Amino acid sequence: MKTYFITFFIVLLSCNKQQNQHLSQKINGSKIQQNTMETFDIERFNKNKDEEGNYIYTTNDGYTVEESGGLNDGGFIKIKYKAADDFRDFFRFFSSGKLKIQGRFYHNEFDCNTWSYYDEQGELDKKVDYDQPFVFHWDKIKAYLTQHECDLEKDIIRVSRYTDENTPPFWELEFNGKYKKIKGRFVIKLDGVTGEEIIVKQFLGKKTVGKSGTTADYKILLNKEG
Repeated sequence: MKTYFITFFIVLLSCNKQQNQHLSQKINGSKIQQNTMETFDIERFNKNKDEEGNYIYTTNDGYTVEESGGLNDGGFIKIKYKAADDFRDFFRFFSSGKLKIQGRFYHNEFDCNTWSYYDEQGELDKKVDYDQPFVFHWDKIKAYLTQHECDLEKDIIRVSRYTDENTPPFWELEFNGKYKKIKGRFVIKLDGVTGEEIIVKQFLGKKTVGKSGTTADYKILLNKEG
């Protein structure tokens, strides 16, 4: 529990470049100074961090806060959330404690809403809307999962969404539930604009590859990609 979020966000920030090629825009063609913004309390963190470089605590208003250091650039990460929330607030800081990146993400595993990026002088450099060009949004994904008898707290294995300049937006859902009277574990690809089912696969388990390897075995229930 104490170490998972460091690795997750190093991977997450890398995946943003590969999976989400969104238009980033300068604000009115120039940078804007932000008068109030989040800062990282380095002194408090250093006093309270554990041997692995993490500090986890609960605020008076019920938020869990996870802080970590040890990043390659000397910076810090803070994640803030309540247990019942679908989304979490993400902050990345420079080694000085000044804010570098701020945004929101679904805990399993996509970025959402508008993310803000700052330079070391505390000026807003750009904003990136990670909800674009998706029209089929999270509320519709939740409704889709519920319709397929997926318990949103227990049965979701993975929810991801992808797009770039060469790929139309799409969602990929992996969950335990029911599809056309079939109960099981499914991987389903949905159009990110219309919500249309593109690929539906039922997970059958693992199958042997070579002498010692294994790979996931699927039954294709629907494939509109040909």
